[in-house]
Amino acid sequence: MSRNKHEIRICCNGKAAEGRIHIDETNDERIIERIVEYLTTKKSLRKVAGKNSSKSTLSKTVRSFVAVLPPLIVAIQKLRPKWNPYMIIDITQVSEFNGIRFYLIMAIDTNGVPIYARITTSHNWRDLVNFLAVIKNELGYKPKLVICDWAAEILSAVRTVYPKVPIQRCWAHMLIECKKKGFAHSSDEMERNVYSTIGEIYSIFKKHYLEEIKKLKKKQTKIGHRHKLEIWKHMCDLFMRRYEVLKELLKLAEVRGKRNIAKFLKNVIATESNLLAFTNFAFSRPDIQPIEIRFRYIKGKMKMLLSKSYGGREKVGEKINYLRGITDLLVLATLLKKTKRLTDLHEIIDDELFQEVYKKIDIKLPTRINENNTTDELHETKIMTSTSPLFREVSRRNIRSGQQDLIRDYGFNVPISRVNRRRKKTKYLCCVYRLDNF
Repeated sequence: MSRNKHEIRICCNGKAAEGRIHIDETNDERIIERIVEYLTTKKSLRKVAGKNSSKSTLSKTVRSFVAVLPPLIVAIQKLRPKWNPYMIIDITQVSEFNGIRFYLIMAIDTNGVPIYARITTSHNWRDLVNFLAVIKNELGYKPKLVICDWAAEILSAVRTVYPKVPIQRCWAHMLIECKKKGFAHSSDEMERNVYSTIGEIYSIFKKHYLEEIKKLKKKQTKIGHRHKLEIWKHMCDLFMRRYEVLKELLKLAEVRGKRNIAKFLKNVIATESNLLAFTNFAFSRPDIQPIEIRFRYIKGKMKMLLSKSYGGREKVGEKINYLRGITDLLVLATLLKKTKRLTDLHEIIDDELFQEVYKKIDIKLPTRINENNTTDELHETKIMTSTSPLFREVSRRNIRSGQQDLIRDYGFNVPISRVNRRRKKTKYLCCVYRLDNF
């Protein structure tokens, strides 16, 4: 929201005078800080608002941002943040509506700065290839190392888009897989030893690197690059030594005829280059825990926002649009907080569009705007002169076949599966939205 002739000013009490939205410039940055704090933490609006601001003002501002925010790719291209060369990528389910599951594909660097995110209704190889292609071609990001879990579609997509980039598989997921096989509480001593050894190997990164860095920061000691590199090399040496124990356990399992253990350890050691790739890249990671933590915050905040906004009567297309808007806003808020550029939000939002939406938002009806206009309709009429996309309803279809296109997402189709409830084929009337002027 740049300072121009359409200057937006908002009062802390949320009142508007003379049909205008008034924001006091002295409180402008405070409001943005509180909104970002609300979107990136578990705090409620009431706790964030405090004594000096109104909960309703912050709520209306958040809903207005969702309505007028340009696509995440456009916002990131304007901000041009600096990422480190280590990318973490993962997928999670964030919502379900009329039996259709919505997934969030997200990529961040090892410092937790978001690179890109996208909502889809499937998470196959094609979705991931297109997702990574946007990162590579539109954002120009070329990582030196990609960290992911053991999902086959992610590994295949990364090798397709970044064929020469090393891949680091998550050690936390390997520990989980070992636990699923029953090694953690097995009556067989060797199976318990395999589980405890993998746990000890994984814990070396936390104990001998992350915790050492935290201790130095608590002592307010300046950590130079050489000192940090020495800690990293020491951790890698311990990691490699402990990893050799797995090879010894494999030989012992083959001698004793423990086929279950031998098969598991052979599969692990066969991917050795993907398990130890991080040791060749200083200050990277052997796991995807930062993105897992961010997923928890995003899903928790989505439950709060969606529960107040949708009661089951809305169309699937409206749900997709609103869900995308919330996702883009949550990811953008995290990006601004991590890069310490909260005031740059003014450069992304169109002033006139925000002003029109803010005046028409009804506090009692979170998803509606006064005068019987929805946020999507107003967005469509005002967005013609801005850089944001135009979401236009083009048709209505019944989901009849096993696979049918629901939306067109940045140039590729997103299929959904037919839903069966109570052993009966249920048909859903859907709105199909198209993205133009991208």
